[in-house]
Amino acid sequence: MLRLSSNSSDYPQTTPQTPQTTPQTPQIIIKLLKLLLGLILRLLLRLSLYIYISITK
Repeated sequence: MLRLSSNSSDYPQTTPQTPQTTPQTPQIIIKLLKLLLGLILRLLLRLSLYIYISITK
């Protein structure tokens, strides 16, 4: 009966290892896209505000 309790720790840890074959390029692309998105959003906001102000005048 004592073997049953220690049996659970005998199993090898099967943690899926993600192979790092791809370098840091995807993260750089994501960073650039985020920056671009931020710039586009800021420009759109400014444009919409400008249009709104010009319409209300």
